[in-house]
Amino acid sequence: MTMKRLLLTFLLLAAVPGFARTSPPQCLFQTYSTLDGMTHDRIADIYTDSRGFVWVCTWYGVSRFDGYTFKNFSTTPGDFSPLSHHRFVSVSEDSNGHLWFTTYNLHVYRLNRYTEQFEDVVSLIDGVDSKHYRMTHCLHDGDGGTWVAIAGLGVARFADGADAAPVRVDAFFDAPVLGGDVAAMYLDDRGGAWIAAADGQLNHIAAGERTARTLCETAAPAFAFTADAASVYCATPGEVVRVGKQNGKVDRLPGGAAPLTAIVADSVRGAVYAGSRSGELYRVAGDRLAQLNPKGVRPRRIRGLAADSRGIVWVTSAETGITRYNPSTDDYKHFEQEPYTVSYNLDTITKIAEGGGLLWIKMNNWGFGYYDRDRLQALGRPRHGRAVLQRPQAAQLPDDQRRRAFRRARRRAVALDLQRTRTAQGGAAAPACRGLHPRLEIPGPAFG
Repeated sequence: MTMKRLLLTFLLLAAVPGFARTSPPQCLFQTYSTLDGMTHDRIADIYTDSRGFVWVCTWYGVSRFDGYTFKNFSTTPGDFSPLSHHRFVSVSEDSNGHLWFTTYNLHVYRLNRYTEQFEDVVSLIDGVDSKHYRMTHCLHDGDGGTWVAIAGLGVARFADGADAAPVRVDAFFDAPVLGGDVAAMYLDDRGGAWIAAADGQLNHIAAGERTARTLCETAAPAFAFTADAASVYCATPGEVVRVGKQNGKVDRLPGGAAPLTAIVADSVRGAVYAGSRSGELYRVAGDRLAQLNPKGVRPRRIRGLAADSRGIVWVTSAETGITRYNPSTDDYKHFEQEPYTVSYNLDTITKIAEGGGLLWIKMNNWGFGYYDRDRLQALGRPRHGRAVLQRPQAAQLPDDQRRRAFRRARRRAVALDLQRTRTAQGGAAAPACRGLHPRLEIPGPAFG
């Protein structure tokens, strides 16, 4: 009898907050889906523009989010839209504020910021069949130029202005001159273009020039570029090629045993990181790639790297969730999503965008959400020792109750954000961009 009483007493004490061992903080997520007005729950890309809007590329059109509501863009039969497909896979913004989108059939379109109409830019290139082509890269320089690589043809440079005028073709570089199809492309802060061809040829086009200069040859095609203040880095599976911006000196930094798959420059700490197919994380140290051994569970395969405004590196992979690497503490922390899906489809690889002090994350499933460090809470024990990206419990309710629960959750979030904004500013909130929710306007904390 005494043993039963002792056991009962222990179980009761274990249920008291603070008695049991405190579990690690988990990530509290506010999520959005078609219930909130988004055009589709399956997302391929997410982006925050210069005006604070969040753009979401879905399987059925594009959704623009202002913090309150969604505005959707798509194509329907008979609407005379130039769009050739309703499924969007990527979005970016040029220096004049116009949005550029890629559709599932790899066609590229510009959304005029002022008219909110899509433009078929490739139809402006002489000799190119705008109905049958494949775009591989779309990048923007700081002078209103947009560089578009087209498979089998070359690279076109478009020019536009900060007005409603249509875009125009400024220059075209033939593929044979560049060494074949473009494998990777990068635009530096000086207006120069760095183009890696499929045959390993590395080219540079200086700002304003109309001819390309070959710098070197690589053993394998490059997959990505990045840059710090002094150099441009061209990443291939077997090595990283570093080219000095001032002197043009070429250095080769060999990789590890597994092929490299990602590279990113951290402008806060001035470091350059590379990731591999088997999950190793490297940092450029002098003339080599030094392997790091952070504390915590290492990702099995690194697919992408992103560095935020606080110098935190975010690792995306084919696994569920995302992993944060903090260089200050040299450790990993993994965030999982529930409900989750493990998939190697490109559309389920986590996408990350930063804006307004928040980390906007495209989920593996069920729409997108944002991560605010101020809202980290202990929500229970993590699954398998990992933090969980919790979704509202309304996801388990019937449709009518689910909609009402989501509306209540959104009203509470809006009220909380307005209260935080007024407290921070010492008075009534004064939106910096008309029509945007304060969540998208007020610079918040970076991510830790």
